[in-house]
Amino acid sequence: MNEWSGKDQGKSSFFFKDAFTDLVFLVTLSKHAFFGSEIAECYSAASQVKEGDAGSWGAAWNTLAETTERTARRAEQEGH
Repeated sequence: MNEWSGKDQGKSSFFFKDAFTDLVFLVTLSKHAFFGSEIAECYSAASQVKEGDAGSWGAAWNTLAETTERTARRAEQEGH
């Protein structure tokens, strides 16, 4: 078990069992206050992450980014 794992620390988690992954997710959620994230989108991406799989983290957030970009480009083309 590595130093970042929360499994043996006896502390509760917010969303993920792994303490480091949970911390990074909380930091991402905190960006909402500065208009850097939407809470529902964060939970949607996080629900696609497999515990302990860094690749799935990247894939989930990349998928969200691509979807958000498509939505923004479409809105721009429609004059919004």
